[in-house]
Amino acid sequence: MNPSKRTKYRRPKHTRIGASAVEFAVVAPVFFLFLLGIVDVSRLIMAQTVLINASREASRVAIVQGSTSAEIEETAVKFAEAGLVNGVTVDVSVTQSTVSDNEFVTVTLSVPFSQVSWSGMLLGFGDHHVTGATTMRREIY
Repeated sequence: MNPSKRTKYRRPKHTRIGASAVEFAVVAPVFFLFLLGIVDVSRLIMAQTVLINASREASRVAIVQGSTSAEIEETAVKFAEAGLVNGVTVDVSVTQSTVSDNEFVTVTLSVPFSQVSWSGMLLGFGDHHVTGATTMRREIY
């Protein structure tokens, strides 16, 4: 048989029409759910970082002699709102140290994950809370 007369077998092009649309329909929901999960986990990490920094700033206000709980709460809420985290709950606790006469001040901030999530409760994190806490020693002279 002459090699120049040999023809390669090719499928007709009409048998593949619509295959890419079907593949996209199968893969797209999984891809977009994965992408939405990445965005929500990123927002969770961002919110926790903002709350930790806000609790640190509020603790710095709390260790100053003569500070009030209203000043501490205002500092924490302003710092959190500057980081785009709204609806923050502030808890300030002062405990006596058993080692010395200095007091330890703990500022804990908490926000429901549904407040910082863009997808709401789609991924199942809706009832969780994002928290940030800092403990500093109040040194009274």
